[in-house]
Amino acid sequence: TTIIDRATQAHERSISRLSYLNATTTVETPDDIQGVITMPPEGAFFVSMFIGQPGVQQFLVLDTCSSTTWVHYFPCIGCNSIHPIFNPSQSLTYYALPCNHDPYCAANCDYQRNWCTYSKSYMDGTSNSGNFAIENFTFVIPNDLHRLYYNIVCTYVQTYMHVCAYAH
Repeated sequence: TTIIDRATQAHERSISRLSYLNATTTVETPDDIQGVITMPPEGAFFVSMFIGQPGVQQFLVLDTCSSTTWVHYFPCIGCNSIHPIFNPSQSLTYYALPCNHDPYCAANCDYQRNWCTYSKSYMDGTSNSGNFAIENFTFVIPNDLHRLYYNIVCTYVQTYMHVCAYAH
């Protein structure tokens, strides 16, 4: 698959999800759930948010088909990001999940660091690997601020067939 094929498929999935959400969500106005979302020429949708405490602005790819939210973090090998890379050592709220967190972590562990690890390879030859963590995500919504503690994957090795232009 080419980048254009992936972008087209992502666009079609996004339209489908939007239709589903419109049909199943009740809100007073669309502004009740609106965040800051942008679309670059590559065809992916980005959401602006702050990660950690103090919050560092990041731009994440909005992908509701994925069960995992992952971000590049410092030091990241092969990331080539044009955006700042998240540095967990500078966050007061970053917590790497330990090997004894659950059965998955026990089976997928970096025992040297006591981290629950993650590794994913895709059909197009791209991949990422890192560790599971819990971190503070802050979403800025018009006239409001929402803070969540969220499970994330911090990626420290990334391979892409094209330049990765986001901190996701």
